Amino acid sequence: MAISISYNTVFKKGATAIANIVSINGVSLSRSQIDVTHLTSADKFKEYIPGLMEGGQVDLELIFDPAHATHSQILVDFVAGTVSTYSITWPGAQVWSASMFVMSVSPSAEAAGDDKLKCNATFKVTGQWSFT
Repeated sequence: MAISISYNTVFKKGATAIANIVSINGVSLSRSQIDVTHLTSADKFKEYIPGLMEGGQVDLELIFDPAHATHSQILVDFVAGTVSTYSITWPGAQVWSASMFVMSVSPSAEAAGDDKLKCNATFKVTGQWSFT
């Protein structure tokens, strides 16, 4: 098994990479469970069947550049409620892609003024992921 470091992991809107990403977190696919326990369930154990799947969300931490086109586009898409195709290219070239919209954007600057501008952005997955 080849083990990779996170270097060169890329998050894109369409074919355009979002600049200055420090971290990608929150990617968590899940599925609901449906309780189908009945009065004669074997050995008094609860029974379940798989329910609907949830695509989750993607949380980005950025070194924020308000003048950079990919950063200003995140704000434009947030205000417009735009649903677009986004993808994560992992080291080793596996790509996960899905339709998403910007759920939150929170730029920040440190009070001391001697640090980089930061921004956290959360993208909500709507529908199914594609894995290639």
